Amino acid sequence: MVPMPLRASAFLLLFMAIACGGGNSTTTSPSSPGQMANTFSLSGLVTNSTDGTVISGATVSIADGPNAGKSTTTDSSGNYRFIGLQQAGFTVSASASEYASQSRGVTLTSNQTLSFQLTLTTFILNGTVTDGTSGAMLPNSLVQVTEGVNAGKSATTDSTGAYAISGVTRGTFNMSASAISYQTMARQVAVSADTRVDFVLQRPCNPPATPGFLGWSSASSPAGSVQLSWGPATGTVTSYVIEVGTTIGGTDVAVIDTGNTATSFTLTGLRTSVDFYHVRVRTKNSCGVSGPSNEANPRIG
Repeated sequence: MVPMPLRASAFLLLFMAIACGGGNSTTTSPSSPGQMANTFSLSGLVTNSTDGTVISGATVSIADGPNAGKSTTTDSSGNYRFIGLQQAGFTVSASASEYASQSRGVTLTSNQTLSFQLTLTTFILNGTVTDGTSGAMLPNSLVQVTEGVNAGKSATTDSTGAYAISGVTRGTFNMSASAISYQTMARQVAVSADTRVDFVLQRPCNPPATPGFLGWSSASSPAGSVQLSWGPATGTVTSYVIEVGTTIGGTDVAVIDTGNTATSFTLTGLRTSVDFYHVRVRTKNSCGVSGPSNEANPRIG
């Protein structure tokens, strides 16, 4: 039998061993505070999809995921860069003035690059081509852009005289419409949306030819009158215009529109006190007035 003092000493030693972690017991070390997840960068270039030119001032933004709401702007070289992004899959969008926005998905597990090629926003030009006299539609007319970044874009009118030109970018430029036996018509148009542009074409119009030789006679004419006659002009004639004066190149010229296509006219009310008159005739149509005929110098009395 173990004496009482020894039994108490053994118990005390066992208690101390357990309290100090001795024997077969295990200990747990505290976790390390503030341990951070890895973060990454995302960078790239924003360019024009047509010619590859860089786009400065474009906005690049993250639309979803743990990095949602972050955005940046491309520099003068078209570059952008995000830093401190969490590992995740998310959507990145790029936008710029006058360009259609583009979105791309990315799964970020390291520092990565992601570039964008933006397409200019385009519009449609449409309208009709008609005859300026009858109002009839003109099929097979050529409508085209003649200058600027859209130069060369064209369309031909269909059987109803309608046309449409797609893929037109924003701007102010000239267009034209032409058809066989018609004068070409040009118009300036400013495009910032789909735009309607109509054309009204006119037939070629030329001033008439000069009348033939102008002569006069007072035989069998009442007092103070003479009979004028001239050769007909070629081309379209609506009337003849007679100019009567008392001096060469004077300011007292009377202008008489005959109102018809007859090639003779009786001048009346002439004064016998005038030695002779200075008379010329011109041809007239809807396009203008011809040059003058020869000068006739009728005498009265």
